[in-house]
Amino acid sequence: MLALPINYRNFRLHGGGSLCPYDQLSIFVYGNAGDAIQYLALKELLEQELGQTLYCCNSFYPEVFDLSGKIQDVAPADITMVVCGYTGLFVNMFVPTYVPGSGHVRPQNCIYLGVSISQSDERGGQDGLDLALQLNFPQKLAPYGPIGCRDRATRDFLRAQGVDAYYSGCMTMGFAARTIDPKQPPQDTVILDLQAGFWPQLPQELIQNAVYPTHCLLYHDDPENLTSSLAFFAEAQARVDYYRKQAKLIITSRIHGTIPALALDIPVIFLSDCTDQRMDMLKYLIKQHRSSEPLNFEQLKRSATQHSYFAEVRAAVRENALDRLAGKDDRGSIRRLEQILEYDFLGQRAS
Repeated sequence: MLALPINYRNFRLHGGGSLCPYDQLSIFVYGNAGDAIQYLALKELLEQELGQTLYCCNSFYPEVFDLSGKIQDVAPADITMVVCGYTGLFVNMFVPTYVPGSGHVRPQNCIYLGVSISQSDERGGQDGLDLALQLNFPQKLAPYGPIGCRDRATRDFLRAQGVDAYYSGCMTMGFAARTIDPKQPPQDTVILDLQAGFWPQLPQELIQNAVYPTHCLLYHDDPENLTSSLAFFAEAQARVDYYRKQAKLIITSRIHGTIPALALDIPVIFLSDCTDQRMDMLKYLIKQHRSSEPLNFEQLKRSATQHSYFAEVRAAVRENALDRLAGKDDRGSIRRLEQILEYDFLGQRAS
């Protein structure tokens, strides 16, 4: 049985705090839907290709359950935990001997499909790589190799510590391309969590006619509240479903607005001033526009549809994930995936 680590605190943005001063017993924090969307891509892959369900394990609960909350009767020895995504400074939470899995449910195996260890703490504290070393995280990961890494910096860090690691990109690259109903084509231009520096250049007509979802989800920070945890995933799923059915164009500063759009075959414009390691996996896949440059939105909208090459990325991510989930020793899919992710589809690589 495959299970994701649904410890709700794992999906908390740095800097979260009380947003409900009128109810001192309730603390609400912002969570990033993108953290859940990575697992939803895996969930859809399992359903589409293997007819399997992705289950959840959590040290706060004595049971294993699915994303609808249905309890499953399963022994810990039958659980394989799958980790996709950013570990931040919570690096020690993502091994079977620690949370999730250290309480009632302890997975006996773990598959890593896109781990990212932060090089710095956004809260101004300890460096993530230093903390990973202090917690012996590389040594704890080593038995579960090969370790898929979301960015090359994490891969290189783990390799330097003797861990069998490879560049896997993000699981959201594996969303299946959508099928458009010609009788009900997508109609919405979506502006998703756009950074402030880009707004002065947006055409007024675009602003007036756009739809404005957000990946900042307000949730009840109670790890023992199963309903709250599942609601978080449900909200993330609702956004993916909406983009799939209704978005004719997405303009965003979000990584997990951009990559799912590429995979789902939705025209997308990526506007971001971010420069950290998270940008690595997009470097050769889509042009990152910055607020300091003049932006011609008519031209950008035309180029937003020119991502047919992403079919190769999608196929490679899906093939590798299925091979790793099946426990195959053949590394052919790893080599193919790394070659594709290293290929400069934009033709901008320096010679």
